[in-house]
Parts: sequence; structure tokens; C-alpha cells
Amino acid sequence: MPIARPTLHAVSVDLEMSGRGGRQLPDAAEGVGPDPASVSSLRVPSLPDPLRRVWHLGVAVFGLQLAGLIVWSWYLWSHFDLTNDMATFGQAFSQIGSGHLNPYETNFVYNYPHWGYPFYQSAFELLMWPLALLYTATRSLFTLLVVQDLALVGAGLASLRWGLEYLAGRWPAHRRGAAVVGSGLVVLLLVNPWTYWSASYDFHFETIAALFAILAARDGWQGRRRAWLWLVLLLACGDVAATYGIAVGAILVFTGKRTRRVGIGFVAVSLVWLVLVGVVHGARGSGVQAYGYLAGHPVPDGLSGMVAIVQGLAAHPQRGLSMLDGRWHALYQYLAGAGLVGVASVIGFVPAAVVLGTNGLNSGPIWVGHIAAFQYLVIVFFMGVGAVAVVTWLVRRTGRVAPVVACLLGVAGLAQAIVVSGQITPQARAWFATVGGPTAIELTRVEQMVPSSAEAVVSIGVIGRFAARSELYPYGIPFPGGQIIPVGGRPVYFVFVDGPGTLSGTAKATDAAIHQLQSMGARVIARADQVVALVWTPPPGVTRLRLVDYVR
Repeated sequence: MPIARPTLHAVSVDLEMSGRGGRQLPDAAEGVGPDPASVSSLRVPSLPDPLRRVWHLGVAVFGLQLAGLIVWSWYLWSHFDLTNDMATFGQAFSQIGSGHLNPYETNFVYNYPHWGYPFYQSAFELLMWPLALLYTATRSLFTLLVVQDLALVGAGLASLRWGLEYLAGRWPAHRRGAAVVGSGLVVLLLVNPWTYWSASYDFHFETIAALFAILAARDGWQGRRRAWLWLVLLLACGDVAATYGIAVGAILVFTGKRTRRVGIGFVAVSLVWLVLVGVVHGARGSGVQAYGYLAGHPVPDGLSGMVAIVQGLAAHPQRGLSMLDGRWHALYQYLAGAGLVGVASVIGFVPAAVVLGTNGLNSGPIWVGHIAAFQYLVIVFFMGVGAVAVVTWLVRRTGRVAPVVACLLGVAGLAQAIVVSGQITPQARAWFATVGGPTAIELTRVEQMVPSSAEAVVSIGVIGRFAARSELYPYGIPFPGGQIIPVGGRPVYFVFVDGPGTLSGTAKATDAAIHQLQSMGARVIARADQVVALVWTPPPGVTRLRLVDYVR
């Protein structure tokens, strides 16, 4: 049935598109793809009944998704399937929440054999400070995973609302099908595999940034000043989130005259924020050095390194193209999981180009693998709305062919997302849920044996649950000649898991480390179900420990 009769808003849309002389103006997105967003700054009317029913359906099913994600997060939490990234954020979360306002991150190396740096220099994720109030209230690191689940579902709902508002303002009143398109958007947002991969891999601020990015774009698209609030919160999610701010600004620039000034402001503020991050050396955990090949030489982590990378890429673009060569299939999967159709819209194309380009140019192969889904997640939500824009644009064309093409594209995109999700989503369980029940029970017992004030060295695949400790180091990172660990506490506790755990070391290397420690006088305090825990009191004057070579 038709979604609504023509409204005053629809008339204003036609006037905006036609100009003073009644001539049809070109779409704002013609240079990139079909995205008639030149009217986007006009406030949309309330949703007509068919779209309102779709919204209520979406709220219900996303509520079920939230329940499922929280259950899944609890499973991973209770089974210790949390790795070094969870340890990093959990360490800062617990320290700030306990009153240590300048937390020190010890889980990642920096200028090895030196470990760690102040947390704010990891990726300038300043949102952690207000977020840590939740730890003050709950005293549980699991809260971080719940926050992430809420952000994932919130981003899906914000995208759905934006897509439905787009349909309410742009779908031609004389054509049926708006509610069908809206329902397709619900399915697309729910089935994409990257939400579930992101929820499975520790905690990352990119998931929260995706929510703020879609909210900033939606409110900016509608001309609401509240968009600036979302941008501030977005930038507080770190240096990576600043690239999302640039993408949102670019969308608003291409949207039309009414939002162009705001879009330019978004881009400018985001760029200034990135410069600030460079000045305070706030990207040490973001792997700036992985882009050093673009400059032709090793680069530092600060602003000078960022400038050298940009200059090198501008002068020698073939270096970047060479890196992207051979990665197209991996990058394409992220688009396919989001339906692909939305990439033909400015709303979908700009974030996809920014995110795929940034991660695809990283020399580390892990950044194009499925485990890096949290880095690409923001694409899903923008491409969902972009798909709505593409289908709507086609339906508004005259003639019978365009609506048929719109239908075929929509069905094909949705089918592709479902197929890709069916192949990739189940892999998340096999990849991340690796610790068995008996091992998890023993780890729970061992964790209670390790004092919160003690230095702890824990197998990287299960270290996340031990994050509420100020001196915490992962075991299992390969270094030539063996892994060097600072010794600052007395005694030092070691917790090894023989095999299970994402990214864990080999059983052979773990056994060798255990034997080495025993030969140095370490005492075994637990040995059961693939878990071995030891406590070692280092001799006076010992400040470093070199464990046996990881590769042996």
C-alpha cells in the first residue's frame, strides 16, 4: 500500500530539487554515485504508518540482538576468551575507575625491550575517562563488553532510523514499496557478519565510534546542531575515529549547500584533532610505523611521522597501490558483507573509501583479515543507509526500467550479504571461543590466587580477564632471542595456558618457559586442565627476565 499522501515536506523537496526556474538540478552525488541528498538538510516528517511499523519491528529485533550479544559476551568472559586488546582497555578502565587518572599501559611494547606508555598516548581515546565511572560503580571489567554490545546495537538502530527517515522524505508517494525497502535494511543490518566478529574480539573504541559517526552524520544530514555533540564524542574515541569524522564531513560537503559549511567544519576539526594527536604522541598504539614504507624510511610515531607518510604517499603513490594490490579480495569481503549496493552512494562510498584505504595501506597483514572487523565495522552502517539512497534514487527515475533495476539491485545486495554472513559469521565462534569449560574453571581459580597488586605475566590468549592489574605483561609474542619482560614486582606470577586462546603461543614454547622458570626457583601453585601457574621471587637487583626463545 502507498506509504503516505504527498505532504508539504514532499512539495518542499520538489521545490528544492527544481530550483527557481523549475529546472531539475543534478543530484549532489552524480560525481560518485546516485545519492540525491541535496535535500538532506531539511527536517524529515514523522514516519508514516508503514515505516513506523518497520521501525517498531526493528526495535524489537535489535533488542533480541542485544540480548544475544550480551549472552555471547558473557560466554567469552566466563571462558577467558579475551586477549591483549581487552587487557589494554581493561587495565586503563580499572585504573581510572579506581582513582589512578594517568594510567600506564604495560601490555604492548614500545621501543622494545621497553614496554608500555601512558594510556592516553596509545590512541588518544579520551572517552575512557568518563567511561571508567562505570567501573567505579560496578567494579567489573565485563561492563566494557556490555558497553560495546550497546554501541553495536545502537549503531544499527541509528542507521535504521536514518534509512527510514530518508524513505519518509524521498520515496515517491505514488509508488509502493518503501516499507519493503525499510524491512530489507533491517535484515541487512542484522545479518552482516562484522557486527558479530567485532563483538567477539575483545573491546575496541571503534565500535563506539561507529555509533557516534552514524549519529553525527544523521543529525548533520538533517541540519541539527546536535551533530557537533556527536562529533566531539566521536573524536574522543581516538585517532582512528578522527578519520571517521573526516568521512562524515565529506558526506555533508557533498550532500548540498545547506550542509556544506557544517561538513567543511567537521573535516577541519577532525584534521586539527589528528594534528593534536601527533603533537602529543598520542598514536603509539595505532602502528604509525606500519605506514613507514610510504615515506620510504622508518618514521617516528608523532606528527613528523604522520607528515612524512602523507608526503611520501603523495610523491610516490605507486607504493600504496602496490600494497593494495593483492588485497582487493579481502577488502571486497567487507563491502560484500554490507550488501555492496550502498557503495554507489556518497553516504556509503566516502566512509568505505576512507576506511578501506586507511586499513588496506597498513603493511601488517592482520589489518585486512577478519579479526580486524572492528576496524571496518563503521562501513556497514553507512552502506546500509547508502543502499536505501541508491534504491530510492532509482525508484524516483521516470520509466519502468529503473524501478525494476532498483528491485533487482536491492534483492541481489541483500542476498549477497546473507550468503557472506552465512560463510563468515560462524567462523567467529571457531576463532574466538577456544577455551574449554574445565580450563576456564581452573583459570577462575588461578585468577583469584594472583593478587591484584602483583605483577603478572599471562598467556596472551587469556590475558584479558587479568586486566585489573597495573603491572601486566602478555606471554606468547615472538621476539628474536626470546621475550624480555620487565621485573618490577616481587614476587612475579606467571599464568600459562597450554594451547587454547586466540593468538596464544605454541605448547612447545610454553612448556619450555615453564621449565626455565622452575630451574630458576619458581614454584608451581596450580597445574590442571592445560593451566600452569607459577610464582617467582627474583633475586635482588634483577630488573629483566628473558624467557626462552619463542620459536624453539
